[in-house]
Amino acid sequence: MSTGKFCWFDLMSTDIAAARTFYTELFGWDIRDHSTEYGMIHDRAGRPLGGMMAAKPGQPSAWLPYITTDDITETVRRIRELGGMVFMEHEAANVGKFAIYADPQGAVLATIQLERDMGAYPREKGENHICWSELMTSDPAAAAAFHAGVFGWKNESWGPEYILIGDEHAGGIVAGHGAPPHWLIYVNSPDTDATVARVLALGGKVLLPATDMANVGRFAVFADPTGGAFAVMQSVARAAG
Repeated sequence: MSTGKFCWFDLMSTDIAAARTFYTELFGWDIRDHSTEYGMIHDRAGRPLGGMMAAKPGQPSAWLPYITTDDITETVRRIRELGGMVFMEHEAANVGKFAIYADPQGAVLATIQLERDMGAYPREKGENHICWSELMTSDPAAAAAFHAGVFGWKNESWGPEYILIGDEHAGGIVAGHGAPPHWLIYVNSPDTDATVARVLALGGKVLLPATDMANVGRFAVFADPTGGAFAVMQSVARAAG
């Protein structure tokens, strides 16, 4: 497994039961008990994409992306050297060693050295899979430089305000405009407007209404009933040129 690829997504929730019901009904995900404290999220095809666990007391509901590394010890050293803060290091049996950390601006992320290759992460546009990870931060340039130093990413500017990250452009960095620095996951959607209606019916909130992005698609941002923020994207074919 190479370094710098998004491979896993955990939801830390203040109400696991409510979160299970919401995401199962919204995306058709199958959430299976892996242990008494962790539920494994599978897509409609039965492939694992992440997990759910209870948030710690006082911690808000939030999604946590994981990025691969070939050497967790060296990656943790780089995080600290470049001004990040490591909250915990842990080894999960039969999975690998991981660390949860914050970048210098305060956005929380995780990195993992897997024991085995999980295979190519599916990102087909017709599936309800997590397809994009976006960092909203107070200093996009500094955040991009930090993560490039940690993971060796080759970042690329996309317009005046957006930075594409990683060799495969699996995510981006943008100014948070006053919001606390955080990562936002995007889930593929065949119909963003229908998803908006479904989120509201299931008790979620719309944080940003359905919006068209030229040459990209139609997206919207939500909070699940426990407060966890996420987005959906209905992609369109990109114009030539």
